[in-house]
Order: sequence, then C-alpha cells, then structure tokens
Amino acid sequence: MSTPAAVGAASCTPSVRRGPLHADAETDDHAAGEMHIVNARGEDRWIRVARQIVHDAASGAETGVIGMGEDITERKRAAERIAH
Repeated sequence: MSTPAAVGAASCTPSVRRGPLHADAETDDHAAGEMHIVNARGEDRWIRVARQIVHDAASGAETGVIGMGEDITERKRAAERIAH
C-alpha cells in the first residue's frame, strides 16, 4: 500500500500562541472547530481546523492523520460588526 502525496500543501506563518480548540464536532477519530492564534507577526487570527484519523482497512490500525486549516478571521470580524 502506498502513501498518497500531499496535494495543495501550502506554507503558513507558524503560530506563536494559540488558544483552545472550540470544538463543534469531536469523536475519537474526528475533530473540527475554531481556534484563536497569535502568529509570529503578532497578529490575532481565527482559524477553522479539522482533522480525521486514517485507519488501515485490513487491520484497523491508525496509519495517519488528514487535517486542514482555514483562516476565518475576516468572517469572524464581519460577524462581530453585525452583532454590534
């Protein structure tokens, strides 16, 4: 069994500080939610993150993790402006 190559991988500025994951879905194999970070440039950002554990079909053993992150800062700021 071959391991798939990363598709569409992008570089990002590493987080200097991050808050807890505010989960809207979480199981042993899956988690998704929003996280507040302060990046290396000192900027406050909100990130939507999700991860899914991958299992071997035959043995059921964990073989990897698929994850994604999306910067949702502007959406959060717009919602805050509307609320006030």
